[in-house]
Amino acid sequence: MEDWLISFAQDQNSLLGLVILLAGAVLEYVFPPFPGDTMILASAVLVSAFQWNLALVFSTSIVGSLLGSFIAFGVGRKWQEKRARKEIDTEREKRTLDQLVHRFRKHGPAYLIVSRFIPGFRSLFLVAAGMTGMTTKQVLFYSGISSILWTTLLFAGGYAVGSNLESLKSILSNYNKVAFALIALGLAIAMARWLKNRYF
Repeated sequence: MEDWLISFAQDQNSLLGLVILLAGAVLEYVFPPFPGDTMILASAVLVSAFQWNLALVFSTSIVGSLLGSFIAFGVGRKWQEKRARKEIDTEREKRTLDQLVHRFRKHGPAYLIVSRFIPGFRSLFLVAAGMTGMTTKQVLFYSGISSILWTTLLFAGGYAVGSNLESLKSILSNYNKVAFALIALGLAIAMARWLKNRYF
């Protein structure tokens, strides 16, 4: 397996390799547990250690992210259509979705720009964008900015660490832990406020 991977990496700018990178970037939005960021780190290693074309690999990652964003956005639109047909009509669902729509209409562009930096929840931001009636051009523009910023950051890390993928994965793992801890803290604060307003 190791010999195959080395042979694959040395086959610079191969069509198969670019398709795998593209599919990985898309799959992250369709199946969030998929380690899309690790794929981008691997892309950085292909460029820094195996002299793949930077512009080609970078643009492939961005295009894949945009395709994945568009799919998640389409899911949000379908959910909004179900709401319009009252297929989602329980009081709890309606209240939750109304709050989501209200917040996203006020801060949608900002949410999309930061979405790529929040592990595990990226696709949910695109689904919310679809539910709030944002246009395709808006979604592709703001999620494109987010993808370019995040991919640039990961590529910069790849160049800084070189071909040591394990070090890159360790850095990303620590970042994800901090991000999830902040998300959990935010949810805990929100829950505490809700309980206080409801019972005290």
